[in-house]
Amino acid sequence: MLFGLFRSRKRWVTPASVIPHHGPVPIYFAVTDSGSIIQYEGQLVDVQLDPSPNNPKTQEFLQHSGDTTETEGLWDDTVRTLYLVRGCKELSQPFPQNELLKFHGGAALEPTYIRAYALVRRRTGAV
Repeated sequence: MLFGLFRSRKRWVTPASVIPHHGPVPIYFAVTDSGSIIQYEGQLVDVQLDPSPNNPKTQEFLQHSGDTTETEGLWDDTVRTLYLVRGCKELSQPFPQNELLKFHGGAALEPTYIRAYALVRRRTGAV
């Protein structure tokens, strides 16, 4: 099964604690230059906090680097989270990110939201 490795300078503490107990969760991506339109989706399958070059799990994660990112490593030790995504694909019908609802409180994700991640679900009835 194909996985994609992604990196973040933020610690993804909540996703790191959710996945071991509940399994993979949907993940959505908006392209930075495209504003607040969700264009990709996949499954977040594993998260590693505070990766270290000497850690076997870090080395396992780094094996999933793509051709264009395999030399990135841990960004001079500024990576705080490594995460693996399975089945990342471009959506045939992109949608505005305010169709995603926050798990805590159920409010729509604001169109101006640009943080590293948010725990969300798709609005019921969304295509």
